[in-house]
Amino acid sequence: MSGPRRGRRITGLASLQLALLLALGACKPVDPHEELTKVPPVCIGNGQCAPGFTCIEQVCYLLPGEACNDAFQNLPCKLREGVCAGALRPCVDGLVAQQCTEADYGPDYELEETRCDGLDNDCDGQVDEGSDGGLCPPVPDGGP
Repeated sequence: MSGPRRGRRITGLASLQLALLLALGACKPVDPHEELTKVPPVCIGNGQCAPGFTCIEQVCYLLPGEACNDAFQNLPCKLREGVCAGALRPCVDGLVAQQCTEADYGPDYELEETRCDGLDNDCDGQVDEGSDGGLCPPVPDGGP
């Protein structure tokens, strides 16, 4: 006896849920990024990130070509040392850019280091090296 009642009760509940979903769906636009909000904030490997993301340094980042979303960080730029640290690929026409431009690295970035300013301007991990490989002269105690 309990079998048929349980079946009807579940069917009735399922019908009510379906009716509610249809009613809500008619009033609420579908958010294509809604599923992406379930991405864990930290990861150990790519298997923990949703499709369209990659795991770098325990963070899931949006991959190039994916739709930009303010809730997630874009993939970091290729250069990550010195003044380039923290630079992320920009959004271009609503999509994460395939690569970064010089402007994306900020105003202190230089393709080749030319300044003796105490910064790693060319983002190679060395501060104030000259084009000939030599370092800028040390700054005397007390500043420039």
